[in-house]
Amino acid sequence: MPYRIEAGIARPQRLLHALVSFGPWPFILLALIERALLIAFSSSCWVSTDDAVMWHAAVDYAHGRFYGPYYYGQDYGPMLEALIAAPFARLGVPLRVLMPAVTSFLALVPYWFFAIAAHRTGHRLAATVIACMPLLLPLEYQMMTSLPRGFINGLSVLALLPVVQGTTRGTLEHVLVGAVVSVAWFVNPNSLVFSVPYVVLYLVPGSDLLHRALAVAIGTIVGIGLHHWAQAWCSAHPDRIVHHLRSTALHLDRAAIMAGLSNLDAHFRWLMPVLWPYGGMAGCSLVLLGAVAAFLRKWSLALALLIGMAFITVCFTVDKVHDGLDTVYYPLSRMFLALPLLLAWVSGKLLEGRRYHGPVFLAGAILVCACFVVRCARMEKTSHAQVASQKQWIDVGWMDLRISDARRVKEVSDRYGVGLAVPLPAKIAPAFRAYLYPVLEPGPPATYLYGFERRYWVRELYASKVVGTILFAGGSEEAWETLMTKDGRIALVDGTGPDKLYVIRNNDLATDELLVYVMRELGLADPG
Repeated sequence: MPYRIEAGIARPQRLLHALVSFGPWPFILLALIERALLIAFSSSCWVSTDDAVMWHAAVDYAHGRFYGPYYYGQDYGPMLEALIAAPFARLGVPLRVLMPAVTSFLALVPYWFFAIAAHRTGHRLAATVIACMPLLLPLEYQMMTSLPRGFINGLSVLALLPVVQGTTRGTLEHVLVGAVVSVAWFVNPNSLVFSVPYVVLYLVPGSDLLHRALAVAIGTIVGIGLHHWAQAWCSAHPDRIVHHLRSTALHLDRAAIMAGLSNLDAHFRWLMPVLWPYGGMAGCSLVLLGAVAAFLRKWSLALALLIGMAFITVCFTVDKVHDGLDTVYYPLSRMFLALPLLLAWVSGKLLEGRRYHGPVFLAGAILVCACFVVRCARMEKTSHAQVASQKQWIDVGWMDLRISDARRVKEVSDRYGVGLAVPLPAKIAPAFRAYLYPVLEPGPPATYLYGFERRYWVRELYASKVVGTILFAGGSEEAWETLMTKDGRIALVDGTGPDKLYVIRNNDLATDELLVYVMRELGLADPG
């Protein structure tokens, strides 16, 4: 009888030991499953006007068309997601699945690479904690980091840090670390929230601080060089920039710092694991981890965290950090998306060398699974709520409606021999028809977003060109009726969709000249 009792106890322990031996891999698999569900039931169902530009770029890159170093029409924001998606777009993978899948992968890969590196060096508990971090964050975080908007592309570059440290040694390693953190900064400066404390911890231990610091500094020439090259391109082509980035210089501004610190729940919204409604607790967690590091006499880690927290504090002096809304489509917290990665990495450092405790592991696994179930249960409701909350600057729309409307515009254009389509303010945002429709329904007609066109090559081609037949979507129906009675070249050609379509035939005016006339007659402000 005692043997049977001991054997019965031993079996769960053996099972638990077997689960522990897998390290981070079960949690990596669970994260993949959740992102697949998110893409299927949310991310592939909705699209924003800024997403449309990234989709457009992915198709351009897929066909070897490169029009500049940054997000179209901007002097900042390289489109890494579009570049990575390009080969798959060329193979015909549907963009509505491909683009959020690429973004999701880029968001998760730094957690996975740091976790795998810890696992390979024998720190299984640290590896598991790092891999679990994305699974402990709220659904809104998963949504933010599946939007192809450039929010997470800088963080994805940081995934190369454990690769560099695991495959190189000596001076080459130091140079490559500098190159990685500088390229991550070039791609998106929000990576510095992680990079600053990481580099401090990388440099401080050891006796050859000066040598390592110099080698890291040499490595940063890569990212700094890319930045200067890209900025020089923008300076040489000022007419191609529609949206300029305001100053990002750090400076001491007590009022801005206090405004940020007093509003941490908004700036860190959806970045706190487990305690989801309390974003500000992510900042408190950094302080707590710093105190634990000091208690354990891990002075280098404590110093790195202290400098990291000081850097985050100074970040509140940058105007762009205060630019955002309470929605996943344009959140304030996009500037601090590296914070959960920092929490995971520091937690892993504190747990290095520590062994698993069966009940603790089991409780953690149950917590991860509970968070997974809650997120899945909230997916549809939260997706609709986030779409409804986005009311400024960026339009968000139901994907199926955009597909059917793009098909309608294409069919009408083919029927009437349309050479150019010009979207106007309407029920469907003009940016969708300008940037999204050409990749949903390739081929003519070309699209032209008058006054707000990000694609300089489209402006250069069509602004002064005479196009015989032009299609318009949107605008006031009453104003169009009045204009049609005055101008016999204009006809209503389709009234079945969300917005009516009109065609001007036998046009003999340059595009911009014609559009000034149309906008005036329709009572619309001339954006040109």
